[in-house]
Amino acid sequence: MKSKNQVVTDKYCLYLGDCCQVLPQLPDESVAFSVFSPPFCSLYAYSDDPVDMGNSRTYEEFFEHFCFLVKELQRLLLPGRIVAVHCMDLPTHKNSGEEIGLRDFPGDIIRCFQKESFIY
Repeated sequence: MKSKNQVVTDKYCLYLGDCCQVLPQLPDESVAFSVFSPPFCSLYAYSDDPVDMGNSRTYEEFFEHFCFLVKELQRLLLPGRIVAVHCMDLPTHKNSGEEIGLRDFPGDIIRCFQKESFIY
């Protein structure tokens, strides 16, 4: 498995690695609960790796990558189980061609999950 480190017990499994590389290797309906904080669309630089979801060039490109993750979570979650996502509204900036304000990042995440049949 493409994880940098992992802990597997009879009660839980923890994987340290890129979700886009690790999740496809897990079996269908094998996850009971998922909790994570997605990259905040270029708000922070998490790495210099070009495949890092947080290094997307645009907001739209980020969601193209993020929706891949959501599709994998739909496949992996046991029926009726929960995903908890930590996120926040994101600032918009004049220097990126936008008005100064806030972007509804949580709402866009919810809509991405709903497209894959998750219930909010």
